[in-house]
Amino acid sequence: MRLVAARRLATLAGLAVTAVATVVAGVALVAAPAQADPATGSVEWGLKESWRNYILGVTVPPPGQITIGGGATGSNGVATFPVTDRTGDTVSVDGSIAYVKSGHGFQVTLSNLRIELDGTGGGAVYADFVHVQGAPTPNPPVVGTTTNFTNVKIVTLQNGVTVGNVTTFETYAADINTVTTFDSDAYKPGTRFDDLKLTITTDEPPATATPAPQESSTPASSESAAPTLPVTGSNVGAIAAVGAALVLAGVLLVVTLRRRRNASA
Repeated sequence: MRLVAARRLATLAGLAVTAVATVVAGVALVAAPAQADPATGSVEWGLKESWRNYILGVTVPPPGQITIGGGATGSNGVATFPVTDRTGDTVSVDGSIAYVKSGHGFQVTLSNLRIELDGTGGGAVYADFVHVQGAPTPNPPVVGTTTNFTNVKIVTLQNGVTVGNVTTFETYAADINTVTTFDSDAYKPGTRFDDLKLTITTDEPPATATPAPQESSTPASSESAAPTLPVTGSNVGAIAAVGAALVLAGVLLVVTLRRRRNASA
């Protein structure tokens, strides 16, 4: 009788240890979820074709210059800005565009472009501007009064259409006419600007790894096998509840068996 009771006690102890280990493993899985790689991609935009033609002298001589830099690339005033960060619905990019019309005595530089998406196919584009106004000169740079404009809402984004990982938005002037040089009816709120293309590429997060089974130090028993609890990492509360129930049941059985053994002794 005492030998059988001892075996049962050993089995129950093993069950309790297994239950506790399972709960700990489930908590560890959820506490350290797999992380997705940072978003990468680009923003392709040229602001407004009529503006570019004006700067380059296509419509109004003398010709000026458009310089794309700061990490952005492109030609003829159409730039591709590399995405540096995406936090929620905010997309930040690198790069700048300098528009120089020295024959008209000004230059303006756009930088710190940022896109705020609204999740419904729209949003807005913000940027900083540095405007230099001086006397007309045959060649750049323009020397004169410098004015900074920060966090200007250039355009609103509307009617976004996504194909693959590329979303094309219609753009309409917002507050760009508050920046010197854009203070004309050609840039008043609601004026159609060039379409903007946003490309976002994000690697899929790796699947959550299933922990390797651990060898049990519980003595073998022919009476019962330790139950296996599924550990998915999706419901720690359920796992903890099952584990706690097993531990409690084991403790109660141990106490009962000890009382019976003492009573029969």
